[in-house]
Amino acid sequence: MKRISTGLLTGIVAIAAFALITVGACKKNDPANCFNAQLQRDYEKVSCSTICTETYGCDGKLYCNACTAAKVGIYAN
Repeated sequence: MKRISTGLLTGIVAIAAFALITVGACKKNDPANCFNAQLQRDYEKVSCSTICTETYGCDGKLYCNACTAAKVGIYAN
């Protein structure tokens, strides 16, 4: 009985640790992990629409539309 309890406790601790690491590594609005230089290069010569649908970028800032966000290397949410 004691052996099963120790194994169960170890499993619970392992699952909890995994969950904390997974949640901590997946910050959606983290500006440090948001900028994409390749995206910026891809949109360098693109003419974006002047119609503003107001979208938030992954950096938490408001952009006119997804294209204008991409021009500065930011993915729109």
